[in-house]
Parts: sequence; C-alpha cells; structure tokens
Amino acid sequence: MGALHYYSVMFDALGESLPVSDNAERHRVEQGILGREIDNVVAVGGPARSGEQKFGSWLGEMARHGFAQVAMSRNTLAQAQLILNLFPSSPPPGYAILHGDRTVKLGWKGTALYTASARTAEPRYYNV
Repeated sequence: MGALHYYSVMFDALGESLPVSDNAERHRVEQGILGREIDNVVAVGGPARSGEQKFGSWLGEMARHGFAQVAMSRNTLAQAQLILNLFPSSPPPGYAILHGDRTVKLGWKGTALYTASARTAEPRYYNV
C-alpha cells in the first residue's frame, strides 16, 4: 500500500506539472523513470521499496559504512525554497519544501517525493 500511495502521488504531481498527457517530456518521465522504478518494486523489492522505506534502508546502510548524518543548514532550506519559487507559478500549487529529521524533502500535498540528506565520514573510518 505504501508503494501504491507513493507512486499515485508521483503521477498526481507529474500530472499537475505537465497536464497534457501526450507531452513528450511527461512520457519520458513516466516510462523512463517511474516505469523502471515501478518494475523494480514489483519484480524485486515488493512493498518495502517505496520512497520512505528505501530512504530508511539507505540511512541504515550509510551508518553501517561509517557515514553519520548531519543537519541540513538553514541556507540549504532557503536555497531549496528559492529553486521551487523559480517556477512560473511560485511555488506550483501542491508542492512544498518539507524539512525535519535533518533532511530536506520535495513534497506534494504532504507526501515526500524526493529527499536530500548530508553525510560525513566518521573519524574512525579514515585511513591515516
């Protein structure tokens, strides 16, 4: 259900940004990016491969390999909002910059679509 909700939101946001269904850019995104991701969810990972679950797994994997998460700066949040405000309808209805848990997320109607985080190598993993 999580994967279904996530990709429903992705297609809803895409439809708002590129409303014409025969738009070549929209078709490339639907087929080239989202289609491959959905195939991967169905064929490989199942429901545990939705956006938030993938991000959680990725955080754990990074920590196991010696990378500690650091907080995103206020400047980063301001830059993300500035980029979103560059669109003709500023910001496009439904989109928002979400932040919390030391991350910055591009959200659509309260659901995170993409997440950015910052990491640093923990000192014990440096080869000196």
